[in-house]
Amino acid sequence: DKWPWQVYMEKFVRHQYSGTIISEQWILTAGHCVRLEGRPELVEVDKVEITTGKGSEHENTVKVAQIARHPQFTTVGHGYDIALLKLETPLIFDEHISPICLPNPSQFIPTDGNAVAIGYGTSNDRGTDSINDDRQLRETILPIVNEEICEHRWRKYAKKTPS
Repeated sequence: DKWPWQVYMEKFVRHQYSGTIISEQWILTAGHCVRLEGRPELVEVDKVEITTGKGSEHENTVKVAQIARHPQFTTVGHGYDIALLKLETPLIFDEHISPICLPNPSQFIPTDGNAVAIGYGTSNDRGTDSINDDRQLRETILPIVNEEICEHRWRKYAKKTPS
């Protein structure tokens, strides 16, 4: 119940990803979460499901009816790495399932603080060769940086990312 807008996505049984509830029928996720390896233009909608309340007594699985990935998505550098999933049936909001709470567009967000990042999926433990794939929701605290620093770091990362 700590993150009621976070959903667990499973694709082709062995791939786990995260999504964020933005309305009763729409989930926001990364574009790379809804592509077939080697064929980024193809996605089998019937192979994608989202689960709310993963691992709790409120767990509920819903089928995806439609996938809308950014038309400029590319696997090189993960540019435009965003997608929307339309659910077959709308979610019913309560204290366990709700859309993400976002700041007001005019709200000032200081760049000297921290933010929490959450998600499911495979992770590589820093400093080890072990892969962590236990399907547990993870959270970490990250520093908030200004747009200039973010852009610089993203460009540096994108150049290193293999295609």
